[in-house]
Amino acid sequence: MLGTVYRLARWLGTLELLYDRAEYSVLERQRNAGPESVLGILREIGKTFATDRYDRATSHFASSKFMIWREEQRAMGEIARAADRQAVVGFATFAARATGADARWFATFIADLESGGADTSQRLKVVQSWLARLVRELDANKSYLDAKGREPEWMQKAAPDPAAIEEPREPAG
Repeated sequence: MLGTVYRLARWLGTLELLYDRAEYSVLERQRNAGPESVLGILREIGKTFATDRYDRATSHFASSKFMIWREEQRAMGEIARAADRQAVVGFATFAARATGADARWFATFIADLESGGADTSQRLKVVQSWLARLVRELDANKSYLDAKGREPEWMQKAAPDPAAIEEPREPAG
């Protein structure tokens, strides 16, 4: 479980590094870039985690699994960063932080993972599709293809267009 959370925190920590290192004017120029751009895809992934429209347990907002508010995303990313803020930490350092005083930032996400449903989560399907699109966008040489020219299985399972994933339905009750 902690390994899964580490991968998420490492992703978020890497984004924090990107935001810190990127020239602000470059980010600002791409601020309104569509979801085809790398920054647009990153923005869509963050929005997908932060919206309450996926994986609702009730028809009113009482519970939305795997949801991570933007501020929580930033906190998780911060915890995954090294003290000098120039890199992300290794697993041992992260494990000490994530099970210590900073555990509260991961508690809800871990509880959601432990309760099951990740394999059927609408939110995680959308995130997977955005991540597949990001890999395709970043690797023009397609070095992620196997010897037979196929994408990894997780990318094959991803919807080609995250927007085409069926809109979530309101649960009964």
